[in-house]
Amino acid sequence: MSDAIKKFQAHAGRIIRLNEAAGLLGWDQQTFMPPAAAESRAEQLATLSELIHEMSTSKEMGDLIASAEAET
Repeated sequence: MSDAIKKFQAHAGRIIRLNEAAGLLGWDQQTFMPPAAAESRAEQLATLSELIHEMSTSKEMGDLIASAEAET
């Protein structure tokens, strides 16, 4: 496997793990979270969503995709 593809997979893997964490927070919000924690949880999910969006649409992601495509 090429170095470019490995770098893309590593970056994509971080995005996937952030999405998984957001999913877990959402599940907790729906099942066990105390009502008084709603504001804090909303901020946590908003921060994760912002990071996921930034990483997914960054110039780095575009460059990683282009590099990986060039090597296939």
